[in-house]
Amino acid sequence: MQGKTVLVVGDSWAEYFGRGMANVASKGNVIVNAGLSGCGIMLPDTFRGGKKTDPACLKWPQEWPKYMKQYKPDAVLLRTGNMDMNAQSFDKSGFELTIEYAKFRQRFIKNTARAIDILTQNGTPVYLTNIRLQTGSWKVLSVKMNEAVQELADRYKDKGVHLLDLKAQLCNDNGCPSTVAGHKLYDNTDHPADWSRDRLSTWLLNMMFAGSSTGTAS
Repeated sequence: MQGKTVLVVGDSWAEYFGRGMANVASKGNVIVNAGLSGCGIMLPDTFRGGKKTDPACLKWPQEWPKYMKQYKPDAVLLRTGNMDMNAQSFDKSGFELTIEYAKFRQRFIKNTARAIDILTQNGTPVYLTNIRLQTGSWKVLSVKMNEAVQELADRYKDKGVHLLDLKAQLCNDNGCPSTVAGHKLYDNTDHPADWSRDRLSTWLLNMMFAGSSTGTAS
């Protein structure tokens, strides 16, 4: 990977991967980190029990076309799966839904498709990722989210959309470990810890530009 520009957009996990890519990418490559903590693709009114959406989270339909024009990336990483597992209200309904509900899923698909149109308009490949399987009441949400992301990748394959199997990097047949080879995988906010972030970011870049993998969690 030499002389490449990667645009990273999406939620806080995207932001972490943007940091990791900037840390591990060799000199001469450019990582544009436009990941925003607390921001998904849904353009909601509220989330998590009535919290008002940060206005910055509502600007991606205007901002992302600008980034594409300004930076002319060779590849884009788009991921909002963790933020968009949260309950959210939209269309001034006053009712927060999750991806278990058809209306939420339809909006997630529609908005992500809109983002894909923006990000692939110059023939730029777009990379989606699935998410780590969750536990407890979040498990079904993570499964539903991964199903929706898979559907999008399949539907827009001809537009240059690819799905990277992040889940396989974080989970194995025995579950999703919290440590690998003595390294803690997550920080106290449940985002990738530094070692894990940089390892996953290396894998993401390899998959985008070299087609190689660093292996799965063991």
